[in-house]
Amino acid sequence: MLAPLAAPSFGPGAVLINEVAWAGTDASPNDEWIELWNPGTEPIDLADWTITDGGDILVSLSGEIAAFGFYLLERTDDTTVSDIPADRIYTGSLTNGGETLGLLDPSGNLIDSANAAGGAWPAGSTSPRASMERHGLLDLPGSWTTFPGAGGNGLDASGSPIRGTPRRPNAPAMPATATATATPPDEPASPFPPGAIVINEVAWAGTIASGNDEWIELYNPGEVPIDLDAWRLTDDGDIDIPLTSTLEGGGYYLLERTDDTTIADLRADRIYTGGLSNSGEALTLLDPAGTVIDVANPGGGPWPAGDVSRHASMERGGTWRTFAGYYGRGVDASGNPIRGTPGGPNSILFPTPMPTWIPGRVVINELLIRPRYDWEGAGGVTTADEFIELYNRGPGAVNLRGWTLDDVAVGGSALYELPSMTLEPGAFAVFFRSRTRIALNDSGDSVRLDAPDGTLVDKVRYLRIRAANLSFGRLPDGDDALAYGLWPTPGEPNELFAPRSFPPRTILINEVAWAGSPASANHEWIELWNPGSSPVNLFGWTLTDDGDIEVHLHGVIDSDGFLLLERSSDEAVPGISADLIYTGALANEGELLRLLDPRGREVDVANAAAGSWPAGDASTHASMERAGQEWATYAGPSDAGILGSPRSLNAATVDDTAARDGSCPGAGPCP
Repeated sequence: MLAPLAAPSFGPGAVLINEVAWAGTDASPNDEWIELWNPGTEPIDLADWTITDGGDILVSLSGEIAAFGFYLLERTDDTTVSDIPADRIYTGSLTNGGETLGLLDPSGNLIDSANAAGGAWPAGSTSPRASMERHGLLDLPGSWTTFPGAGGNGLDASGSPIRGTPRRPNAPAMPATATATATPPDEPASPFPPGAIVINEVAWAGTIASGNDEWIELYNPGEVPIDLDAWRLTDDGDIDIPLTSTLEGGGYYLLERTDDTTIADLRADRIYTGGLSNSGEALTLLDPAGTVIDVANPGGGPWPAGDVSRHASMERGGTWRTFAGYYGRGVDASGNPIRGTPGGPNSILFPTPMPTWIPGRVVINELLIRPRYDWEGAGGVTTADEFIELYNRGPGAVNLRGWTLDDVAVGGSALYELPSMTLEPGAFAVFFRSRTRIALNDSGDSVRLDAPDGTLVDKVRYLRIRAANLSFGRLPDGDDALAYGLWPTPGEPNELFAPRSFPPRTILINEVAWAGSPASANHEWIELWNPGSSPVNLFGWTLTDDGDIEVHLHGVIDSDGFLLLERSSDEAVPGISADLIYTGALANEGELLRLLDPRGREVDVANAAAGSWPAGDASTHASMERAGQEWATYAGPSDAGILGSPRSLNAATVDDTAARDGSCPGAGPCP
């Protein structure tokens, strides 16, 4: 029986997850909603598309999304956005701590994601309950912003304004993490728009002189001076600072903790008390009317930037970044340089300088955190296949002798000193865990590259990793932007993961011993066959019954070659070693068995009707063999107690060949 036609497939980004209200609404934190957007010029039928968080959310979509149109999903019922009808109602919930959303087309291809790196949501807010809006095609932390408080639409279940833009273009991007509260109808509107003053730099880690010497910088991005009398800066805890004086357009306002010695050579505009927690908190700026004008770290989780080990500040520049290490200003109470830019433009706004001691610019280019393939080529698949790749941006060659790599999270692994090797411009150097002993944590980690004198050359931080065999790196090579979801390419140019697809019947499910063997009904086995003229790498392929059997295949199956899968252990077929061991069981009353390529496309099917098995025998434990377009029960001799032909031509195929060439006398199976 021929396999059914493949489901339609689409390219990455054909439809985007455009807005995620993971924090719910003012009416209820359970009133979550999600918005999709079609950025293309043609409508798309969403039948058999799926959106999932890999947990309790698994939504089968339906209907059509128009060209440049929106598609609204509301949780539980259609009262979440009370004045806008939902396109789909779903169940399940988005955790406020963060998770990953994936959008899959009918072929199972991942078309888009939100928060692919895992960990905390990159934007959105629980106080106020503002949505997470997209402002970039790639799913990178810097592509997401929090709804800024203006330009929204829709009403929640209590009739209050939605803090987001359901079924409308996203609000114009404000400075990263800027939010605002809605002004009640009976109160005068605030004369200050969101972001009129921004929290521009936060030295929550203090200085080299003292971890308690914290400082905060405000910035007026406009041209008009703003009187700060009756403004407040608060963490809703032990910090509550009434501000004073006027902040000129384009000017900076410096707040130092406890006294004016924190930055010894710069005068503070305000001294404050209280401390910023190193584990993170939200810092809010309010105008005299109590309107939220800006928030730093609105989710209140770990700080998005800054470095406690180096006492480096957290700087704003569209997204939050750690002080880059150059263009710093001021000295601390002990005379050490401040690792930040108090009272001046942030370092991340400037181009990276070329250090005089480095003729080329070397960066950490790619990290593989969770391998499920022998990327090192050493035989076997272990954590030793994790790797760190370096890349030389140029313009000159660099000798790496004495440079070090370090995994700095939670104490980190021991320093690994790089060997004496010259890295030419545009060249790669790959270091596997088997050599470095650096363990890259799935839960999130940081990797540093230091020069021989201990100067930081580059640092890469990633959040929780969930998928195997996808790397985190720069795209294109050496670029400032990092993305998760690359195909691992140790020593070669980085590329986005785009799984290959195969035509139907490239590989066949050739024999199914669903009845086990005379020794045990549990001794089930399955045989795959490559009828083509070229070998096929099975990495990324899946064999499944859509129930308790789901085998992630690997290895190469040669032209006219076989791959043998045995259930539970290698005892099912005596004398023949299994290529793969699987768990789960084939029901004797019959079920559907499907073979999927790396893009999730169905390449072959056994028992497409999903009723009783079309062949095989439970009483004799004879296997079910493929015979052209049909299935036949094995009728050959018993070999080592097996009634079947594992890892060899099927008996029906041998008989058919022999009958045609005259080597098989009479009717029935050949001896």
